[in-house]
Amino acid sequence: MRERVACPGCGVNDRNANNLVLFDDDPNAGWCHHCKARFTIGGKKTVRQQRQQKDDAEELRSIKNLPIRALTHKPITQATAERFGVRVRLSEEDGSIERVLYPYYDVDGNTTGYKVRILPKEFLIVGKVKSLFGKQSCKPGARLLVLTEGEDDAMAAWQMLNDAGRNYNVCSIPNGASAEGVVDPVVLSEIEFITSHEIIVLALENDAPG
Repeated sequence: MRERVACPGCGVNDRNANNLVLFDDDPNAGWCHHCKARFTIGGKKTVRQQRQQKDDAEELRSIKNLPIRALTHKPITQATAERFGVRVRLSEEDGSIERVLYPYYDVDGNTTGYKVRILPKEFLIVGKVKSLFGKQSCKPGARLLVLTEGEDDAMAAWQMLNDAGRNYNVCSIPNGASAEGVVDPVVLSEIEFITSHEIIVLALENDAPG
């Protein structure tokens, strides 16, 4: 049986610390079926990881050619999708939305990765998701921040507020708390940005952690 260890991509969401299945011929690297990605657990990048990074970079470039459309299954308008940079992959058979791709950016505004939703509700990650969704569109020095637990929730909240004439900052955390109630490290890394707002409205899911 292959050895399983904690996945660095899943972070606190790897509740049993066993999502990463190590390769037989390379005990320092493995595959995570949750992230749909390869990871190394050593300090030195493996050839496989270097290849994965190259594949991710190529896929990120190809995703930028996908269209931005209104998410009619929510519904999210075209204007809202454009504000958040959310793209879709359409069915070749009937033109319906098959996948929704939510972008994440670094501090310089470069796209680092996408959280991909395969309808109706399967997820995978392309590249790296290491920030708050929607942060790139936030106004600096804003007084109020709405923080949701889901990309669709963030877009719906911004759309509702914008329709009411309220242009507030709205972001989503990339992942909820673990089953043990541990907060995602990405959220902790964004504490300075979050607390720069005078008022923080938490619009989180009303369920148990995990």
